[in-house]
Amino acid sequence: GGIVDIEFVVQCLQIQHGRSMPGVRHPNTLMSLGRLAKEGCLPADHAESLRSALHFLRTLEKILRRHDERARPRLPADPHALAALARAAGFGDVARFQVALDETMARTRGIFEIYLGKP
Repeated sequence: GGIVDIEFVVQCLQIQHGRSMPGVRHPNTLMSLGRLAKEGCLPADHAESLRSALHFLRTLEKILRRHDERARPRLPADPHALAALARAAGFGDVARFQVALDETMARTRGIFEIYLGKP
């Protein structure tokens, strides 16, 4: 339910529809989501959900990279570091942050499974 899932859905839809609809082919994932929705390849609510998820997850990725540019972005195991991430992402507490993250990832995974099946 993460960034890779979103990019994979977009790329698969581009491959599926790109020959007959060249307008859906674009290297930018956000632009592609809009184009896929405009051409009817992706329902508008799915496109918006994926766009919103991508924005949220990229924001988290940037916050995590600020603290450690060498490491692959992962949620911190340390409760204090997780609380700091939640605050930096605009959440008052870890519980609200965790709910938002879990909902985002579940929604993204659900859309992924609609188009590509269960892994």
